[in-house]
Amino acid sequence: MKDPNCHFCTDFVKREQFMLPICELEITDLFLYRDQSYYGRVLVALKEHRKEIADLSQEEGEAFMRDLGKASRAVKAVVNPAKINYGMFSDKLAHLHCHIVPKQVDGPDYGGMFQMACNPPVHLSEEEYAKLIGEIKANLE
Repeated sequence: MKDPNCHFCTDFVKREQFMLPICELEITDLFLYRDQSYYGRVLVALKEHRKEIADLSQEEGEAFMRDLGKASRAVKAVVNPAKINYGMFSDKLAHLHCHIVPKQVDGPDYGGMFQMACNPPVHLSEEEYAKLIGEIKANLE
């Protein structure tokens, strides 16, 4: 089920200004953030429109966590972060999703909250995006 009033469900052009699709998982889609200020940052978004984890059935909640774990393990294998932060805010975009943000000790905001939009953003070349996407895909268990 898609919500026609949800920008995430309907505005694919706008979504791809900020993220690149990696693949479909069990009940989510996995995206690479274009701003790679936190190298390896991805986003897991529920395929169906729901606003909160509380809106999921037990089975859907377990599948969401499996997808989140699978994506996290792939990011960890590729970028070897000191820590991974997870963010689920949805105040302005009421579509269930989770930011997976790898942090390095000498990187931005280590020991604190990651920024939703870094200034200036770090953009990769199309070849670098493709390489990172390929590495993440190769490490999905």
